[in-house]
This record gives sequence, structure tokens and C-alpha cells, in this order.
Amino acid sequence: TSTVPQGPTGPVEQTNVKVMVRVRPFNNREINLTEGGVQNLRSIVLMEGPTVRLLDHERNYVEREAFEFDQAYWSLPESQNQFSTNPFADNETVFKETGIPAVENALAGYHNTIFAYGQTGSG
Repeated sequence: TSTVPQGPTGPVEQTNVKVMVRVRPFNNREINLTEGGVQNLRSIVLMEGPTVRLLDHERNYVEREAFEFDQAYWSLPESQNQFSTNPFADNETVFKETGIPAVENALAGYHNTIFAYGQTGSG
């Protein structure tokens, strides 16, 4: 019989690699470059669950590419959301769903790495 490793809050999930993605909101520079401000900005990202679709703004926003992740976090405020069906994810949500499981696995004796890549201060 094998035993399930236990963390501080219960059983820990046994996985090898998980890949998450988070889309940042438009920054002030992007908003200021757009005639009419935030109302005229259109994201080229569509999120549906763990699927992220990149849209081609030069071809009437048709799908250009699609990617699958373990989790996709939408961090654009509702005023900037034209396409995503994913709910808004704040920092606390991302931490609860990614950081806490990693810490629990580490406390159970497993190696963990969280690698974050992106523009500093972008969300």
C-alpha cells in the first residue's frame, strides 16, 4: 500500500510540471496611445478555461494561435475585457491556486520551483 503525502492542510497533489499563464491589464502607455482611451482598446487574447487564443487584430480578430495551459488567469479589469470567459483573477486568487500548493508540496518534502516571467510591475 502506498500512502498519499500529507501537507499542512491535507493531501498534496503529486505532479511533475504545471504551467500557468496570466494576462496583465493594459498599462497607462498603451491606454494613452489609443485614440479614445481604454474604451477603444481591444485585447488580442481570448481565454476560455485553460485555453488561451491569440487573435489577429489585422484580420478582424480571427484566431491566429491557441495554447493549452494547466490554468489561465485573466487579470484585465471588466472595462478592458472584450473576449475572455474566465473570471478576473487578483493576486490572492493566483497565490491560493499556485503558491499555496507549491508551499504544501515543499513542506511535504518535494522540490518546487515557481518561475515567473514578465514585465516588472505588470501584474
